[in-house]
Amino acid sequence: MKRKNQKNEYRPPKLARRFLRWFCSGRFVEEIEGDLFERFESRREKNSVFLNNLLYWFDTIGFFRPVFFREQLLHSHFGSIIMFKSNLKFAFRNMYKNFLFSIINISGLAVGIACVLFIFFYIQAELAYDSFNENYDRIYRVVVNANFNGNDFNSAEIGGIVGPTMQKDFPEIETYTRFNDWGIFFVRYENTSFKEYNIIAADSTFFKVFSIPVLKGDADKILTAPETVAISRRAAEKFFGDQDPIGKILHFDERETYSISGVYENIPQNSHFDADFIVSAASIEDINQDMWTNCNYYT
Repeated sequence: MKRKNQKNEYRPPKLARRFLRWFCSGRFVEEIEGDLFERFESRREKNSVFLNNLLYWFDTIGFFRPVFFREQLLHSHFGSIIMFKSNLKFAFRNMYKNFLFSIINISGLAVGIACVLFIFFYIQAELAYDSFNENYDRIYRVVVNANFNGNDFNSAEIGGIVGPTMQKDFPEIETYTRFNDWGIFFVRYENTSFKEYNIIAADSTFFKVFSIPVLKGDADKILTAPETVAISRRAAEKFFGDQDPIGKILHFDERETYSISGVYENIPQNSHFDADFIVSAASIEDINQDMWTNCNYYT
């Protein structure tokens, strides 16, 4: 059997023809199909099969216009799209005619939306405070509401003895941690020195109460020894770059020295406290002193 000449035998793509008959009104189908077929035949000798079929598709899509649609299609969701397009054109024309009035309205709408979004994100951020802690719904801070000689005294800081005493008297308390603001220091490592503001002193249970990942060191031990300090990832990169900071010595105002015992992840912004340096509370001599009015510690 002789092989037939494929170039003289191929026809326009069936799928394109079906698509045309699906959207096109019966009044135009035969005429449009005839025009498309004539274009297809005129390009047969000039183009490859693939290119000719592709051009046939482009020609077919070119007739995909509302004027050629079937009535059923016009009353379906395509009709809604066409109506939307018509309304959009009308809106732009109206805006152009009343340009100044339109600018004022659009500006007011934009400012209103911006204010709503700002308030939404602000409230969302406020409600998310400290939610990074796994047990945030079980963490409580002890405060002082007292009256001395007729004067009210309210403070979020309490005596260092309160935490261990409450844990002893109330078995429901699993653990506690205390920390206080350690002050502002010039912190130096060898020839690198910075003025640091976010420095606190805390108990060894700090990382047990707060869900702050410890990147280097043992979370249960890094704050147990006196004269030791844990630093944030931000501080480690600032002072040491790619070096391992564990065991390095930091000088605080050239008066105190602390050995780095661990590195922790930066404390999230939606936290009520921040710290780049956490000094071991074992370095504080009077933290367990039996003075209930010595209100220096958050507990």
